[in-house]
Amino acid sequence: MAKHRPALSTRQVGESLNQGLAHHRAGRLAEALACYAAILRFQPTHADALHLSGVIAREQGDLSTSEHLLVQAIQSRSSVSAFHFNLGYTHELLGKQREAAESYRRALSLDPCNLAAAQRFAFTIGEHLDPTAAIALYEALLSHAPESAEAHYDLGRLYQRRGDLSNAITSYRRAVTLQPGCFEFHFNLAAMLFQSGQFADAAESYRQATLLRPEDTDAHYSLGVVLQTLGNESSAMQAYVSALRINPDLPQALANLGAICVDKDDPRTGEGLLRRSIALDPSNASAHCNMASALNKLGNIAGSLESSRNALALDPTHALTLCNLGAYLETLADTEGALQCYRIALAAHPDSNTAQFFLSLHHLVSGNFAAGWQGYEARWGTPAFRNKRPDRLPPQWHGEDIRGSRILLYLEQGLGDTLQFVRYAPMVAALGATVVLKVQPLLVRLLSSCHSAITVVPAEAYEGNGADWSCPLLSLPQVFHTELATIPHDVPYLRPDSAEVDAWAQRLPAQGLRVGLVWAGNPTHTRDRQRSIALVQLGRLTRVQEVTFYSLQKGPASQDLASTPLRIVDLSENIEDFMDTAAIIANLDLVICIDTAVAHLAGAMGKPVWLLVSHVGDWRWLRDRSDSPWYPTMRLFRQSAIGRWEEVLEQIEQDLRAMSNAIPSSAFSQLGTGTVALQV
Repeated sequence: MAKHRPALSTRQVGESLNQGLAHHRAGRLAEALACYAAILRFQPTHADALHLSGVIAREQGDLSTSEHLLVQAIQSRSSVSAFHFNLGYTHELLGKQREAAESYRRALSLDPCNLAAAQRFAFTIGEHLDPTAAIALYEALLSHAPESAEAHYDLGRLYQRRGDLSNAITSYRRAVTLQPGCFEFHFNLAAMLFQSGQFADAAESYRQATLLRPEDTDAHYSLGVVLQTLGNESSAMQAYVSALRINPDLPQALANLGAICVDKDDPRTGEGLLRRSIALDPSNASAHCNMASALNKLGNIAGSLESSRNALALDPTHALTLCNLGAYLETLADTEGALQCYRIALAAHPDSNTAQFFLSLHHLVSGNFAAGWQGYEARWGTPAFRNKRPDRLPPQWHGEDIRGSRILLYLEQGLGDTLQFVRYAPMVAALGATVVLKVQPLLVRLLSSCHSAITVVPAEAYEGNGADWSCPLLSLPQVFHTELATIPHDVPYLRPDSAEVDAWAQRLPAQGLRVGLVWAGNPTHTRDRQRSIALVQLGRLTRVQEVTFYSLQKGPASQDLASTPLRIVDLSENIEDFMDTAAIIANLDLVICIDTAVAHLAGAMGKPVWLLVSHVGDWRWLRDRSDSPWYPTMRLFRQSAIGRWEEVLEQIEQDLRAMSNAIPSSAFSQLGTGTVALQV
């Protein structure tokens, strides 16, 4: 007769199971398996022993046995979530993705808070499949465990896979709130905020990520990209430098840092950084594009063209390269080639604001204002203008009936732009609207005296924010359908206060030809290197003896007078704002200056003004003209080639001498020599 072994007591089964678990947790798999086997010899359907034996078989690489044992465990007791989860994991390792997903689903149905099952389910459905089912499971899980930061994070990733940025951001934000010390939570939230255009919030999240993991290159680099997008180039540079301290050979950080240096008018440093970037990654079309910009600023047109061609060889439809190449061709008088570049860019990228903007400049400089103004509106979508508009503006006016309403007109670019286009403000008021005009503080006093019916306030003032309509000044020509022949050019349209004019008349000599000079613009202007000249070059004009020269120069360049023996009266210390400048100009016979705000002021006052225009002049001076339809009293003296000011100054000196000779010599007072300060 066969011998019957006595059955294990419930206590003995429990002890064996606990011993097995202790061995199992300690990594002693053989001992653990022996304990489970002892139980199964007496109770072959013991669910826990079958389950744990199946787990060990998987850990030992015996997936078929693992699957068999786990199925048996579930047949013995099907209500345990962990059994289904482990069977799902074994199925997954066997390549049975469908069976694995079903097992994870059953695990979650038994325990909606089984986060591991939800995570594996999301993985098994595949990165490229619709995550809707996984999202539903996570939402069910979070209804039971709303404080699970990891579950909110996982749900955010699922929404991200589906392209649902709004819900992804909501989930990531919840995860960050619940667990603010997790780097991944901040990093992914930042990435989604960036994709959704919330750049300021993205920058803050990336900044938090860098604080949590200071050694992470990607976090510093990504922070730099966001800050650069916001126009905060100085802080972006710091972020890129931090990334490069960790990884000096990060080509994209080198490229972006180089691009900022070029934008900040340090093309030599930019060139070096870009060359390093290109050496590390020659396939980056943007780096070649930025190299072209650096070389262009350094005057290396041939190198600029070569870098542009290198970029286009990598990406024939690279919009910025095509636009920049078009601009370079404009400098070489190849207007047809430039136009072709812009058209190729737009054909490939019909929604490219940059391409539309560059094409608009081509139209404007050619005098095709109808197409030019329309395309010029694309400026707001370009990096240079993206963050220039004030927040919380009233709806933009496009020509609707504004009788009885209140409209805010506001500055958008430089002082010269405001002076040029403020001519439209009275035209807006004439349509029956109450006009609030926001301008640079330096212009408030002057414009207030010129427009008594218009409220003029500084840009930072709150007044006007509650208006019914708004319009940036440089959009007004489009609203009024301005053509070349219909430019509002009645001058003067700016007049300084008569008392101010009289006061300055007492300070300036009463006899002789009086000429104001300006030789440098805002050094931060993107084209300042091309438009400004050295004082020593302009100084040749002082050889004309029967003229008194007055410096209207402000800013750092005004200090140039201190180190020269030129016969120029320095007025800079007495000029506080543009009312002072206008009052001085009212007492002058002529203003000679580079392309800066003073030129617009003199033109708007109807004073004779001789403007030095670089070879590639701004669009508002049109092409190949010596006069300006914007300012009837302005003459344009153009460079014939890049950097060639000498022939321009020679012509100006010749014409100035002729002008002075036309005045009887008795009209001139005895002039001294050397730089003198104004006596007040």
